[in-house]
Amino acid sequence: MAKMSMVFVLLLLAGCGNEPPLSLRVMSFNIRFDNPDDGPNAWPQRREMASGLIREVNPDVLGLQEALLHQIEQLQDDLPEYAWFGVGRDDGQSAGEFSPIFYRKDKFELLMQETLWCSETPHQPGLGWDAVCNRVITWGGLRDRGTGKIAVIFNTHWDHIGENARLQSAVLLRNEVAKVIPGEYVVVTGDFNCPPGSPPYRHLVAARENGGEPVLFDSRKRSLQAPQGPTGTFNAFGPEAVRPEPIDHIFVGEGISVQRFATLDKAVNGRMPSDHFPVVAEMVCQ
Repeated sequence: MAKMSMVFVLLLLAGCGNEPPLSLRVMSFNIRFDNPDDGPNAWPQRREMASGLIREVNPDVLGLQEALLHQIEQLQDDLPEYAWFGVGRDDGQSAGEFSPIFYRKDKFELLMQETLWCSETPHQPGLGWDAVCNRVITWGGLRDRGTGKIAVIFNTHWDHIGENARLQSAVLLRNEVAKVIPGEYVVVTGDFNCPPGSPPYRHLVAARENGGEPVLFDSRKRSLQAPQGPTGTFNAFGPEAVRPEPIDHIFVGEGISVQRFATLDKAVNGRMPSDHFPVVAEMVCQ
C-alpha cells in the first residue's frame, strides 16, 4: 500500500470514536472470461445466470476474476447498485482480464484504489517469475457510510501454471496486507489456484515472524457455523468434474468474526453460471 495512502487513511481515522460493528457480506466469483470456444457455456449464455446469482446473494463487496471489460460493463448494467474499480492486467488500462472489486454505492465511499502486478516489478504491467499470464492484485479502501469504519479489500487471481509465481504472489500479497493500518479491516478474495496445505496458502495463513497471530485467516475455517455447500470450487461447467479441494478463497484479517461461509453450487436448468462456484462469507468487523 502506498505510503501516502496510509497517511491519508490515518488522517481520516483521527478523532473517530467507538462506532457500531460493521457487517459485511463478501462474495468471490471467477466468472470465466468470455471465450467463444466455450460453446453452450459461452458468456452470452451465462450472463443472466451470473448477474442473477449475484443479485440473489446481494453482497456488499464482490471480487471477480477473469472478467473482461465488456463483461464488467454488462454486469454493471445488470447491477446498477454497484460501482467498481480495477484495471486490465495486460496494459494497466483496459486490455486483458481484470480482477475488479464491486461495492455497493449506497453503503461505501471509495477512498483509494491501486492495482499491483504479481511480478518482480509490481508497479508496472508485466509477467512475473514462472507465470504464463500477467497476474494482478487489485485493492481498495472502502469507508462504510453508516459506521465510518474502513475495510481494505484485496482481490487477486494467481497463475495456474507457475508454482513459484504463486508462492511469490503470496509473499507480495501478505506484505501488502501487513501495511494496512491497525484499526482498518482486511478482506482478501480471489482465485488462488492453490488448495489449503499448499505452500502459497500456508504462507498466507502463517503466524507472524515474531510468533504472533497470523496476518490472515481462512474464512471457511474461521466460520462460526459449519460451511455450507461443496468443498471444491472448480467445476469445469459440470458437477461431475468438481475437484475435491477449494482453490477460491476469502481470507480475513484481525478483528473480523466470520458468521457463515458457503460455496454456491446452484445450477439453472442444469447449467452452471461459471466453471467456478462462487464463495460467500458473512462477517462482522468488531
